[in-house]
Amino acid sequence: MRAGLLLAILAGLGLAGVIYDVAALRAVVGSLHVDSVEVTGLHVGHGRMSLYLVLRMHNPTGYTVPIEGLTYSVYVQGTLVARGASSHLVIHGGENSVALPIDVRLAGIEPALQWLLRALVKGGAIDVEVRGVVEALVRWFGLVRLFTVSIPYHVESSLPLAGR
Repeated sequence: MRAGLLLAILAGLGLAGVIYDVAALRAVVGSLHVDSVEVTGLHVGHGRMSLYLVLRMHNPTGYTVPIEGLTYSVYVQGTLVARGASSHLVIHGGENSVALPIDVRLAGIEPALQWLLRALVKGGAIDVEVRGVVEALVRWFGLVRLFTVSIPYHVESSLPLAGR
């Protein structure tokens, strides 16, 4: 009888740990927002350019959330400009930034580029949308890896650009 009660208590604690982990992961993904678009090195050649999109997120828990994978599709002014993936990210408690490398093929995104150039010259804002899926580990009390959960996200932001 005592062994059964002890087993039931341990199972209940295990379930509570899993529920807590999943709730924490959903809170982290729910806090995603686009903070800025940073252009790096701007290698515009052979129909491509490279830049980083910085996602900011808040981890309301006091422990680290391991992210196995993060997929993303980036839209500028409603036009798909890039897709990508990052893996093995770590989101610590508090505020975090994740820089997503983006390699943009210039063919087919001329309307978004024209909008961007016009906004850079005249001032204004550019609409950026990021959609994807976060693949995160669920651990039993942060110790034993149990399974991976997939959580979709969708972030929209209007980023101000200074005119000249």
